Amino acid sequence: MSLFVLTECYFIFLLAFPIAMEESSSAAQSRAPISNQKPPIAVPKSSQNKEYKDAKKAFEARLWAAVKCTQSYSGGTSGTTGTKVWFCPYCKTQKSGSVARVRWHLLGMGKKEQISVCNNVPSTEKASIQKQFNDLEKLKQFEGSIQTSNSASGAMLGGPQTSYELHASTSQLNNLWDVKGRGNLDASIGRFFFANGIAFNVCRSPYWKEMVRDLVNTAPKGYKPPSYEKMRTSVLSEERARIEARLHDIKYGWKDSGISIVSDGWTDVNHRPLINILVSSPKGVMFLKCHDTTGKTKDGPYLMGLFKEAIDEVGRENVVQIVTDSASNNVLAGGLIEDEYPTIFWTPCSVHCINLLLKDINNIAWVGKTVTEAKMLQIFIINHAASIAIYRKHANLQLLRCAETRFASAFIMLQRLIKVHQSLREMVVSMDWQRWKGSHVGDGIRVEDIIIGSSSEDFWRRVEDIVTLITPIVSTLRMFDSDCPCLGDVFESMDQMREKLRDIMEDENSRIDRDTRNEVWDLSLTRWKMLHSPLHSIAFLLNPKWFHKKPSSDVEVMQNWNTFISRCYDRDDRTALRLELGKFLRSEGHFANEDCAYNREKLGPIDFWIQYGTGTPLLRQLAIRLLSQVCSTINTFSML
Repeated sequence: MSLFVLTECYFIFLLAFPIAMEESSSAAQSRAPISNQKPPIAVPKSSQNKEYKDAKKAFEARLWAAVKCTQSYSGGTSGTTGTKVWFCPYCKTQKSGSVARVRWHLLGMGKKEQISVCNNVPSTEKASIQKQFNDLEKLKQFEGSIQTSNSASGAMLGGPQTSYELHASTSQLNNLWDVKGRGNLDASIGRFFFANGIAFNVCRSPYWKEMVRDLVNTAPKGYKPPSYEKMRTSVLSEERARIEARLHDIKYGWKDSGISIVSDGWTDVNHRPLINILVSSPKGVMFLKCHDTTGKTKDGPYLMGLFKEAIDEVGRENVVQIVTDSASNNVLAGGLIEDEYPTIFWTPCSVHCINLLLKDINNIAWVGKTVTEAKMLQIFIINHAASIAIYRKHANLQLLRCAETRFASAFIMLQRLIKVHQSLREMVVSMDWQRWKGSHVGDGIRVEDIIIGSSSEDFWRRVEDIVTLITPIVSTLRMFDSDCPCLGDVFESMDQMREKLRDIMEDENSRIDRDTRNEVWDLSLTRWKMLHSPLHSIAFLLNPKWFHKKPSSDVEVMQNWNTFISRCYDRDDRTALRLELGKFLRSEGHFANEDCAYNREKLGPIDFWIQYGTGTPLLRQLAIRLLSQVCSTINTFSML
């Protein structure tokens, strides 16, 4: 018997019970005492909490799936209970504890645990886990209500019960199925939104959900919302103080980890050109300034002034790099900043440079022609209600639109077309399509020809060749398009991407013509030269994850190392750094520990240097500062 059916039976029973008691009161003297009668058989409780137990088990499995278990003290690495050693892929740290500590680390929700909260969990992943946790909590409250109702029912079956107790148990069930009350509340919330012109996406805000949850579950009886005057004074001041306290915690770690100042330009709904200035550190991203550049020339000196103002505000000793896109004015501003602040580097946004590479490939004649035809095909199908309805009868995957200025999305669209190729063929030969296309003869016949006509073989071959060519590039783009510290991965990731492109270029069986392969290879070299910064080489050299690649044998890496320390350190510190680097590369001192070699790839780079770099303090400080930095403009704009 399901939980719903079981609870519904109790609901009907509780409503009918007072009537049955009233009808039986007139004949009470002629019957035996109630205490001498056998009570009805109670319904088992096992089915009532099965749904909650299953949901709890699924939630715990979801948490363990989000981290990687490396060792178990109890419960097994594959179980959902027990104490385990686990690795967080978002902040690259290894921790230990039960599932409650995993929950607190990822969400910061539930009972507080003695473990830090991860600030690098992607917002979509965190929202999904939070929703599952909230659903579990609601189910837990529901279970508690059912158990209370069952206890009340047991008391009635076993002996007399006061009218107050009966009313309380009945009210709890009434609240669970009070459809009218819930509808009235929804209508009241809707009127508030409609009358004040509030956007519906506010309902997706975690703060909105938090407010409603607190109002329903924790608001004291008779609570009145704050007045206009209270909201603009004391409530605002208290929230500002709370945010400043949170920012103080973020700023506290800047001296050790260093920060990246990132900048991104955009245009708001009023067509004002704005420039955002943000600060990124391992503890979180902090908004610093937004500049309205209306009527101003955004040349190098002007941008340099904005960056200089931000550097002075956060402290020049804390800044490791400034990250912007590769526009010429930003390149000039970055050079001016490096001239004035020798220890601060300008670094191009990795995501922007990879996107420019994809734009270059799109400008190759046959590639651009293929992308244009693919766009026409998917736009025609999507823009007509009848055609998209016919398509959905034959396909489970949706066609993807591509942004005009996001070239990666065009190639993602081609990948999706390959996956739905057979579904498109089934669509255009169906009777529904043949009947409908008559009203769209020109475009309909053209789309049909692309899918199954005389030119279809050449089109689909070109689509497959493009996807083969750009897959390693898009994979690299996905890794860079993150707000997690990945400066130490840029050099090796770009090297791996170019190795895959070289394999394609040297493949004798490839259908892609030799001229195109050589052109793509040259374009990748050009964009790498645009992207490459000395910081990429130094971070690669000090990243323990790539120790096995022997980065010190790379001439370019060591040249950048010598240039970097000559620019940032005096002679005595340079000598100390060279000696300490030798210990790291030869695995001497603390690095000779057996666990050290094992943990180079197991621990996150920051944790590795914190635990094994104590014998090389200067190198440890440098490694932590570099490996804590981002390589892109922190997802300010999304490329995919």
